[in-house]
Amino acid sequence: MNSKIREKALLVQSPSLPDREVLNGYIDEIYKSRWLTNNGHLVQELEKKLTGYLDVPYLVLTANGTSALQLALKLFNIDKEVITTPFTFAATGQAIEWVGAKPVFADIDKRSLCLCPKQVSNKISPHTQAILPVNVYGRTAHNTELEELARRHNLKLIYDGAQSFGPPSLHQKTALTSGDATALSFHATKIFNTVEGGALILKSEEDYLKAQSLINFGYQDGKPGHVGTNAKMNEIEAAFGLANLEHINKEIVYRKLLTEAYKDQLADFSNSNLLKLTKSPNYAYFPLQFIDEQMLLKVDQALKVQNVFGRRYFYPLQPGSVADDLPVASRVARNSYCLPLHCNMTKDDVTMICDTIRTAVLPAHAYRAQC
Repeated sequence: MNSKIREKALLVQSPSLPDREVLNGYIDEIYKSRWLTNNGHLVQELEKKLTGYLDVPYLVLTANGTSALQLALKLFNIDKEVITTPFTFAATGQAIEWVGAKPVFADIDKRSLCLCPKQVSNKISPHTQAILPVNVYGRTAHNTELEELARRHNLKLIYDGAQSFGPPSLHQKTALTSGDATALSFHATKIFNTVEGGALILKSEEDYLKAQSLINFGYQDGKPGHVGTNAKMNEIEAAFGLANLEHINKEIVYRKLLTEAYKDQLADFSNSNLLKLTKSPNYAYFPLQFIDEQMLLKVDQALKVQNVFGRRYFYPLQPGSVADDLPVASRVARNSYCLPLHCNMTKDDVTMICDTIRTAVLPAHAYRAQC
């Protein structure tokens, strides 16, 4: 292993910045129009371009991914119980509680890491109004089964797709258009970012128009209609997004290149039970599952010595969930770990990280084998 320690910290994610000249062009438009917010020209343009790029029916831009989730729940008048996964970022459960509903946690599937339909079925009660799955690491699974459950019990199916951004493919089409709505996040750490920001993907024009009203205090055609909130994206963020959208395909190609480098250099582990490579189909993350938490912590410490900082997505489980009732999610959360993956790193960084993992894991395995 290269003994030279990286001088600059290598984080699990690093924001993609647009070309300054391209960004300046959009900023100039803002200065000319002096239109900073309230559905400005750039917000309208970004909404149109993203609707086409993602190939979705309707898309409403929001202030962030959490507000997109809250918007979906309000749009469908959810205020009682929502069945969701405990293996996700805190915003998922908090969005449910924020609108006055109660999150009910069901266990995940051990292969997909997504919400398990059988476990969801066991949790449905007379108070259940919606199912809220999460596309973990951009993965989607069990969509047909969950749609059938929602149809049979007259429930809304709202997806947390915060990690699901990507150009149209069969998988992405499923990830972005299943159910009644899908919330996206454009936070700085995501593949596509508008600094902060998000979007809600919808199926009907009626839902789209109501959502547009709700993000602007309930106003529609200049008149108050619904009780809404202020969840609008502003023109500066839209400018950032439009500039970033111009190089998003290159960004994804480079992430794929780094992902393949990781897979090649960790191939010797793929047939062992020491760690498992977990697929992120849109290259949003490079997740691993270790054989146990002890090995994860050993690797994490070894990487920190090299000034490399991965992250335990998602640990601990959601507040309010009970680990003993969720054995699969509890085990997966203890043993899951994401390595750095972004355009501000190189293949040499990947090699250094993989060498560090190998050095940390193999001696630990040898010691365990002797015991």
